[in-house]
Amino acid sequence: PGGAYAGRGPSNVVLKRSEVVEEKLEWGEWQRMFDRKQAVKSFKHFWYNRLGRYTQFVEPKWEDVWQQREERSQVSYENEADGWVTYWDPQLGQEFYYNRLTREYQAAAEVVPYDEEYNGEGYGEGYVEGYGEGYEESYEGGEQLQLTNG
Repeated sequence: PGGAYAGRGPSNVVLKRSEVVEEKLEWGEWQRMFDRKQAVKSFKHFWYNRLGRYTQFVEPKWEDVWQQREERSQVSYENEADGWVTYWDPQLGQEFYYNRLTREYQAAAEVVPYDEEYNGEGYGEGYVEGYGEGYEESYEGGEQLQLTNG
């Protein structure tokens, strides 16, 4: 051990020559990186934290990542009936969601909770909060049936 690969992850030199091969909304500030010049297969892939500006070879502990995001974020909307809380993460400039009843985190509004008070008014046809223009939703008996991009 030692050299460019000592410690948690590769050096800044390796980071600069590497490319992002995967990133997902649910990963927040984390990106999966790939170093084409690395000869040792086990060192080719690594993780990069854009906010902390550090690298590591071990996959992040996602439960800890979500908890850190929640701590640094502000509540922007809360629906007590179904437990969903919308958070605004100012460091990433993104919303994310947490269900206090199921203890589940979600990066995107995959299912937009039906709220009789809100009922989507004010956005206009074809707009679904969390998705943007072009999406349409259909409801039956207060439950969302379908979300389509049409």
